[in-house]
Amino acid sequence: SDVLLLIVVVSGMFLGAFYYTWDEIRFRRAARITFDEEIIFFGSVVNDPVVRGGAQEIQIELRKPFAGRVFLTSGVSPRYSYGDVLQVRGVIQKPFSESYAQYLAKERVSGLIRYAEIQKTDTGEGLWIKSALYRVKRSVFHVFRRALGQRESAFLEGIMLGNREGLTEPFREAM
Repeated sequence: SDVLLLIVVVSGMFLGAFYYTWDEIRFRRAARITFDEEIIFFGSVVNDPVVRGGAQEIQIELRKPFAGRVFLTSGVSPRYSYGDVLQVRGVIQKPFSESYAQYLAKERVSGLIRYAEIQKTDTGEGLWIKSALYRVKRSVFHVFRRALGQRESAFLEGIMLGNREGLTEPFREAM
């Protein structure tokens, strides 16, 4: 019985290592991004954009002829949502350090683009259930903000749903 348990554990570790390596190779090969040149591309917003420090952080899945994901930083207005299709004109850059590149790879993101020209061309793309969940999340935040003060609602949003938008910098550093 101990030998069987050892075989199961070792097999699980081997399969996990194989999957990790296969997934990493697939991620690296799938990205087709032109770095450090001004380009125009289309992409879909694949998360609920985060507003932080006077900027909006958006994760975009690129469309053909490009492929991959980028983090787009833009101004807070206009607000974009999950499922929006954007036309973007700007320069995609590689992450500025190896450790940040590894963090972004965990998120399946290959590049960064800041304050580009953005035009929303369509909306409503993406999974309807994910859109509904993001709407519920925003509604909950709205109720918290109306019922509680700024600091209290930001704290509650952070605890319940992992939102750090309203937390002050000193509070974030103290966590």
